[in-house]
Amino acid sequence: MALYPFLPGAKSALAEGLNDSDLADAVAYLKHSVSEGPLADGWWADDGRHVKMYALSKALLSCVGEHVKRKYAVQKSKEYVERANASAQQSELASVFFPSFCSDDSGLWVSVSDYLLLGRHLARMEVRGGTVKLTVAELNSLLQAAVELKFLEFKAQDVPDFIREAARALDELPPAQKSYGRKFLDLGCIQAVRAGVGEGKRFYGAMGLAIASQRDGLQKEQAQSVMDDYVNRCSGTRPFMPTEGQSVVNWVFGRQIGFSCKRMMDDGFEGAYCTTCPLNWKKRMK
Repeated sequence: MALYPFLPGAKSALAEGLNDSDLADAVAYLKHSVSEGPLADGWWADDGRHVKMYALSKALLSCVGEHVKRKYAVQKSKEYVERANASAQQSELASVFFPSFCSDDSGLWVSVSDYLLLGRHLARMEVRGGTVKLTVAELNSLLQAAVELKFLEFKAQDVPDFIREAARALDELPPAQKSYGRKFLDLGCIQAVRAGVGEGKRFYGAMGLAIASQRDGLQKEQAQSVMDDYVNRCSGTRPFMPTEGQSVVNWVFGRQIGFSCKRMMDDGFEGAYCTTCPLNWKKRMK
C-alpha cells in the first residue's frame, strides 16, 4: 500500500531536518487541493518528504482560525480518500481506521462500535448481529471524517513563532464585518449545524449558516464553500442538493440580516452549548 502519511509507521519514513523551502512547500501542500485539485504523483514519490509536509501542515493548521482550519482539512481528507479509491486501496485504509472492517459478497461491514466512532445515522442503517452494512459512499464518508480528524488533532501550544508566521498564508478570509467581537461560525449552534442535520431542518440550518458566514465577513464565494461542505454532511431520504444551499447563500448575501439566537432555538438548534453562549437570548432576558 502507498504510504499515507497519517498511518501508523509513517513516522519511520520522516525526512529529518528543515530547510528554507519546507514551510513554503507545506503551505502549498495544503493549498493545492483547494485551488488546483489533488496532488500530482510527484508529491508521493518521496515518502520522507511527503510525511514531513503532512507533519508541518498539521502544525500550520493549528495556528489558524477554526473555520479556515476545517476548510483545508476537509479538502485534504477528500483528496486522500479519492486517491485510495482510485488506487483500489479503500479497503486497506478502512482496516486501519476501523479494525472490524470486512467485505463479502453481501457488502461492506463494520462493527456498531466502530461505526459510532464517526457515523451519525445508525438509526437508518442496516444492522446485523452487531455489524453495520455500508455502501461505498458511506464508507468513503467515514474515511473522510477519520482523515479530517488526523489533520485537526495537532495542538498549537508549542508551535514556534516561525510556523505561526508562515500560517498567515493560509488565512485567506477578509477582515470581518462589524460583529461586536463575536465569531458567529464558532458558535455552538452553528458548529452543530456544520456537522450536518437531518431532513426537515436542513433549510433552517442552511439559513443560520449563511447568516453566520455573512456576519463573520466571509465573501460570497467563501460562504458557498462552507455551505457546500454542510450540504455534503446532511442526511435525508431526499438528497439535499448543492444548488439548494447555494440559493440560500445568494438570498442572504443580497441582504443584511442580523443573527438571531432566538430564531436558531425556534428552528430546533437549542443544545447544551447554549448555556455558555454569550448570545443566549434567554439568559439576557433574566
